[in-house]
Amino acid sequence: MIPGKTQTSLWRRKIIGPLQDFLTQGLSCEKLALSIALGVILGTFPVLGRATILCMLAALTLRFNLPVIQFANYFVYPLQILLLVTDYASGARFLTPGEVLTLTPSDTC
Repeated sequence: MIPGKTQTSLWRRKIIGPLQDFLTQGLSCEKLALSIALGVILGTFPVLGRATILCMLAALTLRFNLPVIQFANYFVYPLQILLLVTDYASGARFLTPGEVLTLTPSDTC
């Protein structure tokens, strides 16, 4: 570590810092909060790759900040992967009530 420099956490550098930068660029707190919420909600869409397109369309339609929405979208990407199994299982249960869906690692490859 260089003397005289303070060590900042990864959370502060990668998450808090960019969001503070958006606030200093003239983005209001309300628009920032709505952009993050929309990015998180659309970021968990159960089809891989479509969340980015949905976030882009929502940002352009509602005139929100596109980088903030994509930032939130990419932040919840691991959650989207985790929710795929439950989304597919609930969809299968809804569409075929009598059958049971079993997912094995060999089915995904």
